[in-house]
Amino acid sequence: MDKNSMTTLIERRSVVISLLRSLTTQLRTVDQPPISQSEEAEGLTASTQQKHAALQRASKELQQLSWRGIEKSLELFELFDVDRDGALSYSEFRGYLVAVGRPDEIDAHVLSNREAWQCYIYDLYGTTDAGLLGPDGFCMYRAAIEHTHPLEDDLLRVGIDLLPKSLAQWEKNQRSFDRLDTENPEEDENGALVAGRVPVAQMQQLIADCGEVLTDEEVTLALHAHLGHNALMGEVREYYASRNEFAYHQVSLVDGTDRDHLYRDAFLAWWMSPRPKPVIREFESRLCHLKLMLKRGIRNTIAALRHARTSITALVDRGLVTGAMHFVEPIGR
Repeated sequence: MDKNSMTTLIERRSVVISLLRSLTTQLRTVDQPPISQSEEAEGLTASTQQKHAALQRASKELQQLSWRGIEKSLELFELFDVDRDGALSYSEFRGYLVAVGRPDEIDAHVLSNREAWQCYIYDLYGTTDAGLLGPDGFCMYRAAIEHTHPLEDDLLRVGIDLLPKSLAQWEKNQRSFDRLDTENPEEDENGALVAGRVPVAQMQQLIADCGEVLTDEEVTLALHAHLGHNALMGEVREYYASRNEFAYHQVSLVDGTDRDHLYRDAFLAWWMSPRPKPVIREFESRLCHLKLMLKRGIRNTIAALRHARTSITALVDRGLVTGAMHFVEPIGR
């Protein structure tokens, strides 16, 4: 037997001895000798009663965890599920503890051995058939330690946004629409800038900026459904406005008859709705993503040049820079 195998056996022997000593101490404390496995399965032993009590406490605490807490716990779980098998292994759980700054949260004799860790997790929170910590068990674990280690601290340490996913996506969509609106300024009949709408030709780029890639054909179908929905909402609004004599002075920000523009509020509502999302082939998705990323890079470059021109012009107007007019005008053209 080589040296590594001998070291592994010695470590396992020490863990087994530690567990046996703990069991002996517990039996002496309750003055109850070991009994059959059937009685243990029925929950008649002191150890199983303690296990069931721990599960009941964790379940009760999990019920007290808000929907936002459960959602964020699952985000934390997915972040450390490296192999994406839907469960945390021994090494993945240890990686989580190290990342949040609590490597010594659990006793060393438990974390130092895989089998001991599996027994510990199984007794308190339950495990999968493979002996791993599933998402439900992880939420129970998070609920059990919430009073000592708040979830917000873990999220901030690993860089997860505290906002719910839906609200974070909503804010991202707003920023994406406003940026595209700024890049495509439009004027009305009086020469005033019109904000809150972009041409329908920019829909594919807008959807990509929001985090989704669609092909040209799918964008056409989505645009047809979106404009149809706007027209329907316009008809509904006119119907109810005709029944209310006080409603005609209210002007909607969305023109349901306009099929040439995307409106900010209507687009955000469409995006966040439970709409069907098409599945794109990987190769086709990569090509579309590359094309849209190139377009976004060109747009960002143009926006940076415009910002630089505006800044230099402001400095020249204030008399802080005098020799800049030689290259301000060419950039403007």
